[in-house]
Amino acid sequence: MQGMSDDAKLVFKGVNFEIYQWQQKLFDGSNATFERAKVRDSVHTIATVGKKVIMLEEMQPGWKTPRIGLPGGIVDHEGEKPIDAAKRELLEETGMQSDDWEPYVSDLGMVYRVSYDRYYFIARNCMSVAEPKPDAGEKIKVHLLSVEEMADNITQKWRYAPKEFWELKYDSEKKKAFEKLLFG
Repeated sequence: MQGMSDDAKLVFKGVNFEIYQWQQKLFDGSNATFERAKVRDSVHTIATVGKKVIMLEEMQPGWKTPRIGLPGGIVDHEGEKPIDAAKRELLEETGMQSDDWEPYVSDLGMVYRVSYDRYYFIARNCMSVAEPKPDAGEKIKVHLLSVEEMADNITQKWRYAPKEFWELKYDSEKKKAFEKLLFG
């Protein structure tokens, strides 16, 4: 894992986090214990219906207000591929499927001492095939928005939006290229 010693040991494995520790020599010659948390991989889908993008208004227990975001969630189990998790999450949260998928961007990163991998996919021409079946801890409303509305919602209400979404809001050429990528 990025920024971690090769001799790091797994000291805790929870539902969503793994904690690793290792000894590291400091500049003065002493040693200290260092730690890093690894969050389970997450997936997000830019899903289209016609010339609109699916956005979710989601509420979970403990939240004071709903949050706006893309369909997505976490990779449920070891061995599940990110694309398969994205397809599963889209179906669970929206009841929709697509036969036209492609990777968009990946954010394989670290914030301070927390490592995370986020995968973004595009799913074009989604069609309703079932009733949504969100998790018991989710209340979800599906909205269809223009790319401009999507960019506004994500940048105003989604703290950790990747830079590509911020660029859509402030760079008209990148917005046009993104719309062409989504809709042809």
